[in-house]
Amino acid sequence: MGYLVFTALMVGLLALLNCGQPAAVYLHYAINPFISGVSKFKINFFLAYILYLGSLAVLPGAGLGERAAGRLKFALAGLIGAALAANWLSFSLFVRRFSLPLDRYAYHFKGYDHSINYFGHTHTGKAVIAGLLALLHLDRLSEHYDTGLVFAGYVPVWLVLVLAVSVGAAFVVLTLLFKPVLAAWRGDRPALAFLIYALAGAHVLKCSIDGGVFSYDLLPSLFALQLLLTSSGAGALKENFRRRWRVYLFVSLLYFCVCSLLSLNEGLLQLPFGFIFTSACYALLFWALVRPVWSWRTGPVLAFCCLFIAGYWSMHALRSIVPMSQRLAPGDRIVYYDNSGAEVRALDRTAEAADRTLLEVYRRLGEDPLRNRRVAVIREGNDRYTGLICVLKLIKSGPLKLDPDQLIRIESLRPCPECGDRAYLLKIAFNPNLTPSLYGAGLTELDEENKYAALFLLDDYLVRRGAEEFAVIPFYYYKVGRI
Repeated sequence: MGYLVFTALMVGLLALLNCGQPAAVYLHYAINPFISGVSKFKINFFLAYILYLGSLAVLPGAGLGERAAGRLKFALAGLIGAALAANWLSFSLFVRRFSLPLDRYAYHFKGYDHSINYFGHTHTGKAVIAGLLALLHLDRLSEHYDTGLVFAGYVPVWLVLVLAVSVGAAFVVLTLLFKPVLAAWRGDRPALAFLIYALAGAHVLKCSIDGGVFSYDLLPSLFALQLLLTSSGAGALKENFRRRWRVYLFVSLLYFCVCSLLSLNEGLLQLPFGFIFTSACYALLFWALVRPVWSWRTGPVLAFCCLFIAGYWSMHALRSIVPMSQRLAPGDRIVYYDNSGAEVRALDRTAEAADRTLLEVYRRLGEDPLRNRRVAVIREGNDRYTGLICVLKLIKSGPLKLDPDQLIRIESLRPCPECGDRAYLLKIAFNPNLTPSLYGAGLTELDEENKYAALFLLDDYLVRRGAEEFAVIPFYYYKVGRI
């Protein structure tokens, strides 16, 4: 019965997520923290994978012998290891080729396609998705999703094949091991075992392509998968955890240390916090799976898990839902950047905001609020940062003539030899009257949408002046006077 409930729920969520209505965007924001990313493609995969396993659960099927299951578990470990190694190698080769930093977000633009990369969440493995879509003649999906198209030409074909075969084979093995796991928990809350297995498997498969070795959801999902695959019931799971919890703790602390050493910026807080959130979610699910009892040991731990999950989810989901469901504040303006002419024009569309939420404004102006490029909300006030100091890494470009336009002025441009060939330290002033702040102290979804609108303005500006492909690595934001 539990499988049918989960299966029906996934069908409903998939339908709602793709219905094209505002509710789909709010659902997306609510699910994001549990998926480790903002990609609609990623969330659809998670829901579809749980639906797929739920469909298998209600179908009759033969189990596996103990020896065959043991061999498959060994093969699964090897396949996941090969996939993660291939993912990291693809990232390392790309970073080394263009002398990019490990610990900074690099915004990679190729014409009007773009993606993001940094060690804590790699996207070079998405070259597998780009190759698959090209084979299926579905390249047009890159207009709506980040399919890794910008990396497709830089990841060696053999490495793409290794990654694709490893992930595909791991998917098959996870499917074959699914029924034995359910059989092991048949009389002991199998629906919860199914949910943990589905979530952990989806996270591991996702990280093998999108996220990589240091993605904060990978290790907790590997721990959860290993516990389920090596335990046949609540008693065995408790015993396995008692024997291994020190190993899990040591690996987790090692992860925190490596992240901190690699990055004193994003890695010091973002990755460990996400790791704790994901671990707390699994902890609650496992606690429910083994027929929970409260004690002086488990009580404080479970209370911490509940509070941390609530706080983390509120900080990430509500920071998106609340501002996008509000109306335009007095004095604020809506600007649409029209790039159909020789130069980009900033058109005032504040009138469109009358009696509409900001989410409805984005949709009315033809922009996907999950992949915004042309709409900005310019807020009233002096605390606005419309200047950007960044490293510009030219990958494919003719001679650049960086003359100012209505929206952008290059205040300084000098070579950056320590950043590699064709790298420049760039100081850019965006027109404060016509562009949004690139940095917001609240770090809400609206701040993110504004930042992307400004970055795509910079993309437009550079493309029109001869830059075909480049990477932007932001370092500092500053306040700009009049242009």
